[in-house]
Amino acid sequence: MNNDVNMNTVAQKLLNKLAVAEYNNTLLETKNETLEAENERLRSELEEKNTKKEGK
Repeated sequence: MNNDVNMNTVAQKLLNKLAVAEYNNTLLETKNETLEAENERLRSELEEKNTKKEGK
């Protein structure tokens, strides 16, 4: 009985760690997508400025 309780505790702790890791991974993926979009916007802005400079 005691071994079952210990295994259940260990299993629950592992599941909790997995849930936290999945949550953190989702946050990081969302942040990464945001940063990639911002990077693309800045690249486009820079390209637009460079095009205007060349046209002068």
